[in-house]
Amino acid sequence: ANVAGEDAEDFARLAARVGAATGVAAVELNLSCPNVSHGLDLAVEPRACEAAVAACRRETDKPLWAKLT
Repeated sequence: ANVAGEDAEDFARLAARVGAATGVAAVELNLSCPNVSHGLDLAVEPRACEAAVAACRRETDKPLWAKLT
């Protein structure tokens, strides 16, 4: 399942919900989404990417795939 957000908290909130859904094998973090405000900013900033992935890891034990620019 794919999630997108504007900041680490958005990603974490969605990863928790999606990760808890039946049948979801992994959560793809669309860190480079150009359709979301600040989406590309997040993708090119290593610390912002790290914060988003770490926040999601705290919320789900599903595999995380970070989609980068």
